[in-house]
Amino acid sequence: QRLWASAGGDGPDTIRVMANNTCRDTELEGEWRPNTWRSEIQAMLRHDCFAITFGFLIKYFACCLLFVITLINIKNDCVTRYGGYPSNLLAVGQLIFAFMV
Repeated sequence: QRLWASAGGDGPDTIRVMANNTCRDTELEGEWRPNTWRSEIQAMLRHDCFAITFGFLIKYFACCLLFVITLINIKNDCVTRYGGYPSNLLAVGQLIFAFMV
């Protein structure tokens, strides 16, 4: 229970229930429910359903990926000057961004 609370959570499961029940024929295949073997295997094998990994990807992977992309962009901005402006003017914008983050 604790592992699922840290890895997935209720938010992604709510989205998965709405999306997976919308794309499936609920009268033919039944209602999709999270964390049940039948539903999770169906979600894993179908291309139009969100699998159990959706919660992990939204909660952790996407954040880490965006953080790495931001660091790469900051490094590139420090190495090459933007638009030929002097470094002291660029430092003001970089400090404002650093305080926001």
